[in-house]
Amino acid sequence: MLAGERERDPALTLVVVLLLAAYVVLGYWHALTLTFVNDDYLFLDKVRAASFFDLWKPERLYFHWYRPWSRELHYWLLSRLFGANEIAFHALNFCLWVTVAISYFQLTRRLTGAVAAGIALAGVASLALWAGPIYWGAGAQDLWMLLFGLLFLHALVAGRHRLACVPLALSLLSKETAAVLPAIGVAYEHLVVGGSWRSTLRRTAGHWLVLAGWALCHPTLRSRLLTFAHDPGDMPSRLPWPEAFFGTAMAQMNVDRWPAPEAGWSRALIVGVATVPLLLGILFVTSRRAGAPPTRAKEAATLRLGVAWAVLGWSVLLLPSIGWHAYYGVLGTLGFWMVVGVVLSRSRGAALALVASLAVLRSAQIDTPSWDWGTGWYQFRAGTILGSIRESLLGLHPSLPRGSRLFFARIPNDVGFLSGDGPAVRVWYDDPSLRAMYYSAYAPRTPETSPGRDFFFRFDTVQVLVEVHAGPGPLLGEMKGNPDWQHDHEVLASLFIHTGDLAAGAVEYAKLAHASPDRPDYALYAGAAHEAIGRMEEGRRFYQAAARAYGDVEVRRRAGALLSALRSQDP
Repeated sequence: MLAGERERDPALTLVVVLLLAAYVVLGYWHALTLTFVNDDYLFLDKVRAASFFDLWKPERLYFHWYRPWSRELHYWLLSRLFGANEIAFHALNFCLWVTVAISYFQLTRRLTGAVAAGIALAGVASLALWAGPIYWGAGAQDLWMLLFGLLFLHALVAGRHRLACVPLALSLLSKETAAVLPAIGVAYEHLVVGGSWRSTLRRTAGHWLVLAGWALCHPTLRSRLLTFAHDPGDMPSRLPWPEAFFGTAMAQMNVDRWPAPEAGWSRALIVGVATVPLLLGILFVTSRRAGAPPTRAKEAATLRLGVAWAVLGWSVLLLPSIGWHAYYGVLGTLGFWMVVGVVLSRSRGAALALVASLAVLRSAQIDTPSWDWGTGWYQFRAGTILGSIRESLLGLHPSLPRGSRLFFARIPNDVGFLSGDGPAVRVWYDDPSLRAMYYSAYAPRTPETSPGRDFFFRFDTVQVLVEVHAGPGPLLGEMKGNPDWQHDHEVLASLFIHTGDLAAGAVEYAKLAHASPDRPDYALYAGAAHEAIGRMEEGRRFYQAAARAYGDVEVRRRAGALLSALRSQDP
């Protein structure tokens, strides 16, 4: 504890908590309006029928990570308490973030004093890299890891090395990034507490044993961290290490991407300026509680610790299977801002200007278009589009027959809808028998396929989802309100033919031929498809319609070529 400062100051803690809570709600309230995306549905689907003991089994490890605390247990417990309610999940992320932030403040206050800790806290809070973990339900993985990691460091500072093993283990079970925590602990013990390397390693030996035990038990750690084999999807975001570290450094100032807010700078300025008083309030209240400044020796030791903490926290970005996202380096960010807090504690005017500038840049950065899933713009876009898709689908079909398959076309890129075989649809309808895929995954049903119906949808920027009804039906009813009806069914007919579902293809081409008598090619395709499945009489009727445009000889020639091709498709 620093001289002249009270170790416990509940009044200060309460005020900082209230300021942080107001800040996260004001700055990230949009999260409460967003639906789940991508990983959220995978985890919800996995824990739907799981028992408590199932949560800890190394099975169905999505993306080959083993995180039973922050994934399986987190989603299992919340879904049983609140159902698949996005507001509950986002609200818990808000609470976790505030808890992480206040824990960081209390730790840095013990190490650096209230002034430096206030600057560090306000600076960390003002960063746009938090948008991913706060907006995204699955961001709880990082928040749990940070919370337990900070509790681990709190136990070290209190000299309770054995107790520190518990939060260390939970942090490791939340996210693999926590593997650097024992090294940060060694840095604290050696640089701040002091003593020889031998005594430092003796005090921290238990932490290394926990790390070793976790590494030995982790089912996929070696292949997942040291090779590219399990994460081809993340490779587009993989950066050479100089670029990764440069981007991480720029992210500490909210300029890892050039800010270009989609809604314009005026809105970004309004939102950013609205949050400034809350962050400056943290600086004000912490400076009012300041005691005697730390000694030069203590300050130097803390600076060295902060540098070591930052470097170790950011070292995970060097792993070959890790893509770059600003929030991946958040553990190192906490060390970096402890350094900034100490440096600016003697220049509070500069600290005020820096924090205010970062608050404005944060709002601009969050609204800047980006295809990085860790950014606020990406998460907001994905959540908004997915919410519209869910509303449209449930409006078209409030319920679905068991075993149904849903196929979609033209879904916007990067919205996290159809991961796997459509867990989102299973969550929306609370039916584990449903499947949802892109058109390209269509295959005809087999006797082994579960009973049910197939549904087809196209995304539309106006109607959101347009259902493309397969099979016979009233043409006028289907065509009404869908100016793209002909193209939709042409695509569907082609899909059926190319996947060997000739009977379904024959029906679609027959509908097209009836709806468009000026298109003899449709009649020709319908005739060939019917003949290929043995419906000769229907085939002849369509050939006669096509012959009125092509002539009998040409129809026979074309039909022969089509039949040869169709029969090669028929499984």
